[in-house]
Amino acid sequence: MARKIAAYDWSSHPLGPIDRWPMTLRTALGMALDSGFPMFLVWTNQFYAFYNDAYIPILGSKEPHALGRRFEDLWSEAWPVVGPIAEKAYAGETSYFDDLPIVVDRHGYPEQTYFSFSYSPVRDDQGGVAGVLCTVFETTTKVSSLTLLKQSEDRLQLSLEASDSIGIWSVDMQTLATTVDARFARLFHVDPSAAERGELLLSTFTDRIHPEDQPRVLRAIANTMEMEQPYEEEYRLTDSDNTTVWVAVKGRVFTNEDTGEKRFAGVAVDITPRKHIEENLRRLADDLTQTNRRQQEFLAILAHELRNPLAPIRTGLDLIAASGEPTAMTARICTMMSRQVNHLVHLVDDLLDLSRVTTGKIALKMGYVTIRDVVSQAIEMVDPALKAKRHRFSAHVPDEAIWIHADINRIVQVVVNVLSNAAKYTLPGGEIDLMVTATAEWASIVVTDNGIGISSDSLPRVFNMFNQVNRDGQYAQGGLGIGLALVKRLTEMHGGTISAESAGLNHGSTFTIRLHIAQPAAGSAASSINIAAHEPASIRSLRILLADDNEDALSMLAHIVEMDGHQVRTAPDGEQALLIAREWAPDLALLDLGMPNLNGFQTAQAMRSSPTLKGVRLAALTGWGAAEDRLRTAQAGFNRHFTKPVDIHELRSYLAAIAAYSD
Repeated sequence: MARKIAAYDWSSHPLGPIDRWPMTLRTALGMALDSGFPMFLVWTNQFYAFYNDAYIPILGSKEPHALGRRFEDLWSEAWPVVGPIAEKAYAGETSYFDDLPIVVDRHGYPEQTYFSFSYSPVRDDQGGVAGVLCTVFETTTKVSSLTLLKQSEDRLQLSLEASDSIGIWSVDMQTLATTVDARFARLFHVDPSAAERGELLLSTFTDRIHPEDQPRVLRAIANTMEMEQPYEEEYRLTDSDNTTVWVAVKGRVFTNEDTGEKRFAGVAVDITPRKHIEENLRRLADDLTQTNRRQQEFLAILAHELRNPLAPIRTGLDLIAASGEPTAMTARICTMMSRQVNHLVHLVDDLLDLSRVTTGKIALKMGYVTIRDVVSQAIEMVDPALKAKRHRFSAHVPDEAIWIHADINRIVQVVVNVLSNAAKYTLPGGEIDLMVTATAEWASIVVTDNGIGISSDSLPRVFNMFNQVNRDGQYAQGGLGIGLALVKRLTEMHGGTISAESAGLNHGSTFTIRLHIAQPAAGSAASSINIAAHEPASIRSLRILLADDNEDALSMLAHIVEMDGHQVRTAPDGEQALLIAREWAPDLALLDLGMPNLNGFQTAQAMRSSPTLKGVRLAALTGWGAAEDRLRTAQAGFNRHFTKPVDIHELRSYLAAIAAYSD
């Protein structure tokens, strides 16, 4: 700044050239220029301004045109405040102000600023006042911070006063003397007056903590005091009346920068109502979990129990079909009954599948398959339903192979379910279209029909379990409301999605299944091989033991097996089965797992332990057909697992294989 003053053209200024300035001015100006503190000097009663380098930031955009200007012109916006102070100093009186508020315009806009400064008169050789010297510090940042702090404290105080559940505490880390407010004292059941005076120690409060929580809280307090890490805990307080109060506390270590004194301080909040709500929610969640578990167990047991009466019905139908040329009426009745039994079997299978999917007990047998294979199998299975209602069905599948990584049986099940719904909820003679499209990442199977549609209020819930789509009662088709829920979960297990669209009742619907495209590595894709069924050239008669406590199922199955030329003995329970086996030495024993006295597992174990019977082939008969059920029977020593109602063709193939290839 000294160079700037020296370079300034003072010849035209009222003060004149520098060499004519009085020694008093030179001395005062030199002192200001040498100071590291912001200072300015005004000279004569016109207050011509000089200032040092430290004062330049205060000037803002007024620099570099401030030198030599009249102080009143330089700070015209602030002159009503600082003018009287400067004139008072020029009159010979020293003034000091701390954090004086002044509105200044130094950046092109008015701003509220704060300054601490002293105005001192500068006297000439004759003792008269020739100028004013000012040392000034801008305190805007400090005052603003203190203002914000005060506002924050006021808001905190209002918040605390508005809630009796929040208390404040502070611990002197050297003496452990603890000061708390009245709210904190009430939470901890201590004398409020003694607590506010700081006459209590930290232990007075920690002794109120529940014994189970106390060690954890004391460790947290010690860690905070030693390592100055944040402190945040939730714990219980107990009182002589055995009432329990939950509190959440949060605090940290605060250090006084002037004295170095450290205090451990924070707030405590009564969270007892919240804890009661959380406990109720936990209890409700546990109840819901138990209810859901019991529901899934019930579904599984229901499905299992439904299989038992289905077994003799299906076997009886097979027996009628094999007993000779039926009359036209008998054939129609048998066909109808067979169709309804198969429908019931599918419903039971859906119940079991949904239970397994929901409980995470279903395992996918993944492999590379083409969308064409999936769609072809699904259409083949749904074709009778489509023809029965005379629907006009069209399928559009690209010629090129579109590969996915999936459990083909489960994905076929998904498509079959969607197609079956389209057939079911479309009036006879309706139109159903299946379209396959593909992008770089996704394959889509889109099924569209012109059926009864889905109402707008039902559409968001169409995939919910046990949801019955809202439709005109005239066209209600029944069902359990689990098919689409199962479809959605199976699709999601494959990493895919399924969505439903409908313009409303009587406007048809569209279901879109999206699956990830997964190109198989060379040689990893399974080829489709059709294995023609064949009968062995020579089939010998087998000795077969059937054991089941369901008399009807036992009788029907025995008739079917005997019709194929095999010798059959029957038993109503495991004990009788063992006696017959020891006496008769069968080639094969088909054992129901749920028999009285000795169940199927116990009977199998006894036979495997017998030197004379351990070579007998064992097959399990059960309504349980999940993977874990099959694994359990295999581990128990069974050679084969048949799920009720037994597929007669599957049983005959098994018997033929034993007869043809056993010794």
